[in-house]
Amino acid sequence: MLVTSGVPQGSVLGPLLFIIYNCDIDQHIQHSFLSSFTDDTCVLREISDTSDAELLQEDLETLYQWADRNNMMFNDSKFEHMQYTVKGCSNSSPKYTANDGSQICIKQEVRDLGVTLSCDGNFTSHITKVTIKARSQAGWVLRTFCTRKPEPMLTLYKTMVVPLLEYCCQLWSPW
Repeated sequence: MLVTSGVPQGSVLGPLLFIIYNCDIDQHIQHSFLSSFTDDTCVLREISDTSDAELLQEDLETLYQWADRNNMMFNDSKFEHMQYTVKGCSNSSPKYTANDGSQICIKQEVRDLGVTLSCDGNFTSHITKVTIKARSQAGWVLRTFCTRKPEPMLTLYKTMVVPLLEYCCQLWSPW
């Protein structure tokens, strides 16, 4: 089968090819900070006035042009827009458009690399979700394994529950 573009998923060279293929994604971004981890990319900029918002939209347009040049397509439905403010969440922020012309949805919370970020900067929602998931996993362990001996239970707890609680905890509970 002839592959004309893209990176084959699951191949040994796939990650390296992906890095090579996407290494220039931030080359023409002039006004914003671009952060990428594997196939997740965030464009960040402090917005003080309408000119800052226009510069961010300009950088988004630059990304769309990069995608066109590289025969790639962004999934516009996955674009999310969130505004961090000291005043709390607001829906009155500038509007940004995706490559297809649709407006990028304003969100109160976004999930990035497994962490739920809130527009007011707190992690209450994330901590609630992690707690529910850890309790559910602990319940599954108790229902699935008959033993109550301390050594295997501690091993199960450390391998099945603790990683859920500790994932990115330096971010949401640094001390």
